[in-house]
Amino acid sequence: KLAYQEKGFKSTEHALVIGSDSELIYRGRSSIPGELGFVQNMIDESYKLRDSIVWFSSIVSKKSNIKRLVDYLSQDGTPVPHKTNNFHVRKFVSGGENTEHWLLFWSYWGYRVEYPNEHFKGITPTSVHVKINLSHLGKVLEPLKEFLEVEETHEDDTASVHAIKITGYDPCWKRSFQRSLKQRHKKDLQLNQRVDRNKFVFVVKEDSICWKFGFNPSEFQSFQGYILQKLKLLKG
Repeated sequence: KLAYQEKGFKSTEHALVIGSDSELIYRGRSSIPGELGFVQNMIDESYKLRDSIVWFSSIVSKKSNIKRLVDYLSQDGTPVPHKTNNFHVRKFVSGGENTEHWLLFWSYWGYRVEYPNEHFKGITPTSVHVKINLSHLGKVLEPLKEFLEVEETHEDDTASVHAIKITGYDPCWKRSFQRSLKQRHKKDLQLNQRVDRNKFVFVVKEDSICWKFGFNPSEFQSFQGYILQKLKLLKG
């Protein structure tokens, strides 16, 4: 407030930009100037801190930069191999002029945020909304319980099942898993797969299937496809 009062402005205007060129124009190590280069440099720096910080974020003011930044996060960069598929974009409006901005946030960890990203295609979805009969779901999961941890949650002591949490380390619903099971001993297979990098957590509710933890988007996509197909067969 004092800064622009000293410059002769009488009141604070939400859309007023009073930063100097050194504040608004990025001239860093990146060969790309402006906002795009600034955020790309943030992404490079974030990779170095990936083991100590779960989430990183940046405000993006140009919509055209979003696609470029998403592509940058998705690739094995040079010299920084910062590839990750765990990122989201959220639009918001600020200022008296209703200025649009976007929040880009990303992580190298397996924690997934349930957010639809309805404004941008090409970003991995973390939930699918569909009507599900949870009592039927128990029948679908029964053959897989040997390899999955299945936990029912309730809103209170008297309520029916509110959601089902599924934790595993290998996609046991896939045909490829069943084939490998015939070739290897069950016990050895389970022990070999129990590492965090292979861990996944899905939560199935009456109106959605959500991805809560994991590193492989194709596992979530194949799981939801398996569930929906089996439930459809049960309905006849």
